Amino acid sequence: PLAYPDLQSGRQARDILIGGGFLSRIGRASGLAVRAGFTRSERSGTETWPVPATGTPFLYDVPRGLQGGVATPSQGEASRQGIFGSVSLRHEVGPHTLEGGLELLRSTHELNPLSADVLWAGEGDPFSDGWRGMGSGYRNVLNAGSFSVSNLAVFARDTWEPAPGVRILLGARWHRERLPVDDLRLDEEWGQLTGSPQTLPQSNSDGFAGHVALDWLPGGTAAVRVTAQAGATVDEIDPWILAEALSLDGQAERQRTLSGSGGFDAWPAFPSGGGTTSSLPTLTLLPESMDLPASAYASLGISTERA
Repeated sequence: PLAYPDLQSGRQARDILIGGGFLSRIGRASGLAVRAGFTRSERSGTETWPVPATGTPFLYDVPRGLQGGVATPSQGEASRQGIFGSVSLRHEVGPHTLEGGLELLRSTHELNPLSADVLWAGEGDPFSDGWRGMGSGYRNVLNAGSFSVSNLAVFARDTWEPAPGVRILLGARWHRERLPVDDLRLDEEWGQLTGSPQTLPQSNSDGFAGHVALDWLPGGTAAVRVTAQAGATVDEIDPWILAEALSLDGQAERQRTLSGSGGFDAWPAFPSGGGTTSSLPTLTLLPESMDLPASAYASLGISTERA
């Protein structure tokens, strides 16, 4: 069994959004809306994993008496800032209210997807070979996960009222995300060793979403209301995946050091002598085609009102 100490996180969040827009009516049945702004989100503070403070164990292996810690806590800092804008046109035609437009978001991410050095130490001789502890950490990381992505969406929807008390909503959306493939690095050695050369993902990832909804008052009043909706949505690719691919590019290395029979020189500190050290390149491969995350939903509801 594993036991976790009572850890607390010092995470802090700061979010800001500044924007503006204007609405303009065109004739009696049409309107134009334009919006633009700036957004920034920050997350900082020590993570609960590996540890909230230097030297504090974050995990105990009770039967073998092992404990883990770090030499330097991981700060887990992340930020995202960007500019956004949208243009939409609205037009009424009989029982239909039509709307269409486009949205644009250009954002820059600053992420560190790699953990701090993790150390394990134990009493006794758990592996029967003089092993007293191990340190593991990343070295030679040249890119700390700084990149920009662009998102473009085109949408259209129709609100239709075919009869009194009946409203039907139909919507469709096309989304494109441009990935930072120019910042990724091809690793030729990987291709030589495996016989399958590394390829970069396609620069664009596309996705489609749709929505249909019904709002019906069977008696023409709010005494009974029937609602139903179904559809599919798409989202942005997880930026932490992109940050890891940029950081672990084949030049970064994962170093592991086993201490000698004397164990660690100090705790918590990387074993410095009398042990065995191995260091190997670390590479995160992305698929040639990356699809946008998608999800589907559906719901049905009936409500009544009584005096």
